[in-house]
Amino acid sequence: MITDDYLKYPKRRYGMDHDRYEWSMLHARRKLAWPNGARVALWVTVSLQWFPLDQQGKPFKAVGSLQTAYPDLRHYTLRDYGNRVGIYRIMRALEKHGIRASAPVNAAVAARYPSLVQEVAAKGWELIGHGLDMDRLHYEGMPDESSAIARSLDVLRKFGKVRGWLSPAKSESHQTLDLLAQANIEYVCDWVNDDMPYPVKAGGRTLHAMPHSNDIEDAATLIAMHQDEDELRDQWTDQFDVLYEEAATHGGRIMVLPLHSWVTGHPYRIGTLETVLEIRAAGHEAAPHLSCIASTRRDLADQLERYRANGIRHLVALRGDLPSGLAAAGELRYANELVAFIRESTGDWFRIEVACYPEYHPQTRSAADEVRNFKRKVDAGADSAITQYFYNPDAYFRFVDESRRAGIGVPIVPGVMPIVNFAQLARFSDACGAEIPRWMRIKLEGYRDDARSIRAFGLDVVTDLCRKLIDAGAPGLHFYTLNQSALPVEIWRRLGL
Repeated sequence: MITDDYLKYPKRRYGMDHDRYEWSMLHARRKLAWPNGARVALWVTVSLQWFPLDQQGKPFKAVGSLQTAYPDLRHYTLRDYGNRVGIYRIMRALEKHGIRASAPVNAAVAARYPSLVQEVAAKGWELIGHGLDMDRLHYEGMPDESSAIARSLDVLRKFGKVRGWLSPAKSESHQTLDLLAQANIEYVCDWVNDDMPYPVKAGGRTLHAMPHSNDIEDAATLIAMHQDEDELRDQWTDQFDVLYEEAATHGGRIMVLPLHSWVTGHPYRIGTLETVLEIRAAGHEAAPHLSCIASTRRDLADQLERYRANGIRHLVALRGDLPSGLAAAGELRYANELVAFIRESTGDWFRIEVACYPEYHPQTRSAADEVRNFKRKVDAGADSAITQYFYNPDAYFRFVDESRRAGIGVPIVPGVMPIVNFAQLARFSDACGAEIPRWMRIKLEGYRDDARSIRAFGLDVVTDLCRKLIDAGAPGLHFYTLNQSALPVEIWRRLGL
């Protein structure tokens, strides 16, 4: 029989079952402010690694380890490519944007290629300890772990100061942190449980754990998870977008780009890095979407003030949909009321965009009502509008003409939805009232699960739609990306823009 004592845990308490650090939630911490009002600090790391030809793989093989029977020259030389060629390609890409990286370096690389490490240090890159090599992982019961750490740091410190540490494959034993503290390491990159640095107790000192994400690492994404370069680029840009938006109200954030010279340094992959750096350098304007449904005036006023405090001057004002289970719509029921409230509260601080519906909102009673509702938003102070997506350009042209006859003079930007998944598109279209022309439906249904054919057909159709809109004088294009940037980028390329 199980006694009551079985359910008693003497060490149970709030937080963690160790005293390395205090458990806390990020949103409850003090906000961090970066210099010059920046929201996101970019931290690029470029790992320089050496995989022994006679790799043992104890206690496991790190990502990138040799795979075939000895001697696995194919994979060995591919990893060596990073230290001979790939690293210099990455250096040029970073220099173009004035970025100095941090370089986790295996001691074996420093010993075998001292000129490479000298050049890294000469460029002002920070050196980070990265163990002896990629076959000397840290694990419980590892013999001479203290000696392995000391030897790797002794080799690397001949080239410059070393304050940080990234274990090979982020591997640690229970005593790794204490040994690193004794070796005068100040921060570690092995723990991936936060988006910001936090203090860690080790060896009678305080180290700091840095947010060195494994999920958006090039080797993990492209090699271990077999995703492609477009998916990695989308993940990097999505990561930046979310952190940038959070920083507007929750303080500065850090985004890490964890690279490996033998992965990103290839000619067919370096463009992925350059694209992300160009997006960052361009400093694209943020345009938060503000919905009034289920919100009080106080809620909205507070949100508007946070936007103003962070320099945001562009809003998309929407009514929004009532969340399931809520009976009250809030103090403002329609988008025109929200636009009027924004103008009353903030004057001309914001450029306000609103939504409009060439193929009519599902709740619209008549075509005339659709234009009247749109005009109410403009009369309340909207500067421009974005349409719901459509695939019949005549619907857009007719709606623009009707709007102009009603005295609406603001720019009306057509909304464009690239086609990725037909089932998803059909579900969205049924819900929002957007029409999929019958010929397109039949064609897409015929492809069934052939994702490649759906993608190719969708690119042709949507590119042709965009070209007709631009040629007819549309003031721009608004893509509904659904966090999938590859298709809009390809459409943009086809249009020659």
